[in-house]
Amino acid sequence: MEELGKKLDKLNRKKFPKEECDSVFIAGTEVIEDINKLKNEEESNFENRIEQIKNEALQEEMLFASEEFDIFGTITEDKTKINTIGNAKHREIKKSKFRILEINKNTNNENYVNTLQGIVKGLEKAISKAEFGETLNVYYASTRSSCKPRL
Repeated sequence: MEELGKKLDKLNRKKFPKEECDSVFIAGTEVIEDINKLKNEEESNFENRIEQIKNEALQEEMLFASEEFDIFGTITEDKTKINTIGNAKHREIKKSKFRILEINKNTNNENYVNTLQGIVKGLEKAISKAEFGETLNVYYASTRSSCKPRL
């Protein structure tokens, strides 16, 4: 499974631009609930979620002014921030949902909804480009009568 994950990661990094990779990353967090609500037009007021994310960001000290400014996407030139995973060295900045969601002290519902709409577009583009490269049986469990998967 580890080799399969590495292979898919390499394929995705080559095929998807940064915005689509970020959208896929966000879809793997609890924010997927908000994306589904927005996409299904169930809700458009996320003030409680925004406050929750801001509090979480404050706990991780992500909203302070001393935060690094990343002008090159996800690459850092600081040699002190080289991560070693297995035996390979990486200079990649850890993905942050706060950066991808553009969460800051001034984030409001309108900003958050606009960011989520961009993420939905990124997911749709990524899904249309996605190729797995392996044969794999996938099962979808649902209590609904229709089995149409949702984002």
